[in-house]
Amino acid sequence: MKGLEIRRPLTSDKQELTDLFQEVIKETFKREKISHLVADQQQELNMKMHYLESDLAKQKIARYFLIAIDSRDDKIVGTIEYGNANEIIQDILKEELSQYPEIGTVFVLPKFQGKGIGTMLLDTIIKEIKLSGFKGYCLDSGYKQSQQFWIRKIGQPTFIQENYWDKDNHHMVWKRELE
Repeated sequence: MKGLEIRRPLTSDKQELTDLFQEVIKETFKREKISHLVADQQQELNMKMHYLESDLAKQKIARYFLIAIDSRDDKIVGTIEYGNANEIIQDILKEELSQYPEIGTVFVLPKFQGKGIGTMLLDTIIKEIKLSGFKGYCLDSGYKQSQQFWIRKIGQPTFIQENYWDKDNHHMVWKRELE
């Protein structure tokens, strides 16, 4: 997408990022036909806000966020981050992952999806991970549409935990080496 800037978030971006998280989470739950799981939506929002606040405060446990801005109207349209692998990934892979940070919070506003923003964010964060000296990365998804996105972008998952969330609702984990 032309006119897209990718940069680190500022404290002044917090409210706009909160709004983006809320919109994308709500839309994702709607598309997955799980919008009735209001407590889960709130839990996901709280986790993303904790990650963002940790990064903005430059804490040691911080996630490393990048945001995509549509420079035509100075609007945040997407985000991505990396940090320590979450418990689900660790439980499923059962291996040491300190050299394989988790990529997460790949959120693009619904009306901007399908324009290459997610791919641009992914390519940029992988470069950051490589520059930081990591051997690779991992990521996971329990959302069916997100799983299809990841399969298109990085191939088949390393591991599928069948019926993890419910019957026919699997959880997928990818672990990739950097070249």
